[in-house]
Amino acid sequence: MPAAAPDNISKPLSRKERERSARRLEILRAARSVFAEKGFEKATLEEIAERAEFGKGTVYNYFESKDNLFLAAVTGLLDDVHAIAERVANTKCPVRDCFADYARQMIEYYHANHAFSRMVMRVWGRPGIKGSDDMLDDLHTRVDFAAEPLAEVLQAAIGRKEVRRADAKVMAVMFIGLVHHYYIHQSAHVPDNAVKDLDTDVEFIVSSFFDGIANR
Repeated sequence: MPAAAPDNISKPLSRKERERSARRLEILRAARSVFAEKGFEKATLEEIAERAEFGKGTVYNYFESKDNLFLAAVTGLLDDVHAIAERVANTKCPVRDCFADYARQMIEYYHANHAFSRMVMRVWGRPGIKGSDDMLDDLHTRVDFAAEPLAEVLQAAIGRKEVRRADAKVMAVMFIGLVHHYYIHQSAHVPDNAVKDLDTDVEFIVSSFFDGIANR
């Protein structure tokens, strides 16, 4: 009699589950595109359904409202941020190189998703969006989640006495915020939203975080 499969090995998705997951992803991609172009207020489920090449009823099978779809699209963006942090942390590179790689990948990600990211910031927490309070709570939870891989890298560096002893999670969240706000500020002053000198941007962010801004 063959041995039973270990409990910790997940079963492969059925064809129906794969198809459902693929449809949901297509709807979310279309939603990001329409929200980025039209803004939250002017975007409609009809246009999102048309962009995804589905009927409006199909969209309702996955998302009960435009608000719910928007929250799901934002959640996907935050999940991407965590995935970048986790991927970088798993390279096991020196702490400074690891954080430089994170800054580089995040700037490239923001650049590639600029319109949607900017739109999210404009409407974030507005009372007109149902569930906005929950969305803000989810933001903090997911930022903390994204910070965990970077915090582990910092904690290891603290153990090697390469970084001053402090709360590694707090420092990781500070670095994520530094990358985020630096990109937003720079992109607002570049008309075509081009990354003019990525190496210079990354070096400035990393040196400001690890070395400070005072002349030495």
